[in-house]
Amino acid sequence: MMISRFRRHLLRACFVLSLAVTMNWLSQPAKAQIPLPPGLDRPEDGDMIAWIGDTFVEREPAYGYLETWLMTRFPNRSIRMRNLGWSADVVTCESRARFGSPKDGFEHLMNTLEVVKPSVVVLQYGANDSQSGAAGLEKFKADYRTLVNTIRAKFKPRKIILASPVTPLSFDGPWGNSESRRKDLALYDDAVTKLAEELTADYLDFSPIAKLGTKSPEELRPMLPLISDNGINYANTGYWALMNQADRLVSGDTGGATLKFRLTQDKDSAVIVPSSRNAIAFEFAMKKDANDGQFEIRRVQLPAPVGPSEIGDDRQRTAPGWSFQFTGLPEGKYRLVFDGKPAAIASAKAWAEGITIGDDPDSARVERIRQAVIRKNELFFHRWRPQNETYLLGFRKHEQGNNAVEIPQFDPLIVKLEKEIDELKKPPVHKVQIVREIEGK
Repeated sequence: MMISRFRRHLLRACFVLSLAVTMNWLSQPAKAQIPLPPGLDRPEDGDMIAWIGDTFVEREPAYGYLETWLMTRFPNRSIRMRNLGWSADVVTCESRARFGSPKDGFEHLMNTLEVVKPSVVVLQYGANDSQSGAAGLEKFKADYRTLVNTIRAKFKPRKIILASPVTPLSFDGPWGNSESRRKDLALYDDAVTKLAEELTADYLDFSPIAKLGTKSPEELRPMLPLISDNGINYANTGYWALMNQADRLVSGDTGGATLKFRLTQDKDSAVIVPSSRNAIAFEFAMKKDANDGQFEIRRVQLPAPVGPSEIGDDRQRTAPGWSFQFTGLPEGKYRLVFDGKPAAIASAKAWAEGITIGDDPDSARVERIRQAVIRKNELFFHRWRPQNETYLLGFRKHEQGNNAVEIPQFDPLIVKLEKEIDELKKPPVHKVQIVREIEGK
């Protein structure tokens, strides 16, 4: 088929976080059904998010899947996150006390928030607190009110979010049977929901992603060796599975789908049609003799991180490549050039059926972001929980306390990495060219 000379711009519908955009960031409380940690649909440029909680929160920075996914959903906004999780913590901040009292743990958190200066605070408590059962529920609620009201009064964040506690992967242990523990946790989860309304905070329900698509704890049990390294907490594969489930719920994608581009044409016009709303094809032009066609591709958002190879091995798996389908080309062989490099040569018939090339060209970029996020989190961990803290800030600071002046020196290193992340999360433009192979050349 001979195609007339034209230049046609195609701006496909931008990928919309269909659930996230519907969340209300209003002054009144909202129960967010979007399974994000934290649940932000439209974070403001420059937001500083403090995520505070127990073991589930503390372990996430080592892998960075949830944070990387959240950051790449908003490529044009500078968002900062500080993870303030502490293993086995409860709402009174008792685990943060180190050698002191719960009051010291509470003050430690307040001192850290003074440095962080959050505009958004996500609190995730209840999993460990629920071990006190029904008898400890009223105290839990009173302590949670104290925490929220103190943070609001001292730091005036524009948004406070109470997240549902994440159920441990196994309840086996000396503290009681599984059924009673689940009932206690449900009791505390319900209390968090009601506290959010009482305190005019948002509520973020983690249960849609924590179930990982299963219907019951019994269905989740066979998955434990695949997502946990101790049977209770999520490992690298577990956090990726949570992120992947969130991505599916938000985007409607089945995960790992091949991004396809199809040339659709008639006698007067032709367009490149992406298979996903998360991609734009533009600047399409094809020469009159159909020997050369070219266009550009840019995602609206980078894809979610690719999953790890296996539990304990954080090297990423291979991401599905992109597929190109060009129908109506005159007979002959055609070469696809992607970002200036030859990618494939095939017949017009083969191109009409579609050909997949290489790995996803953006997956390596996402992995670079994730590694930068992990490194940033490591630096911040040393910033707020330095080694030899007893000597630097504690009861033995008279010995080496003069070295505490070095702790803020982590700050410029963190800022540098965050600027790098901001640049990397902007989807790049890829140039694609389809060229007819002419015999003798």
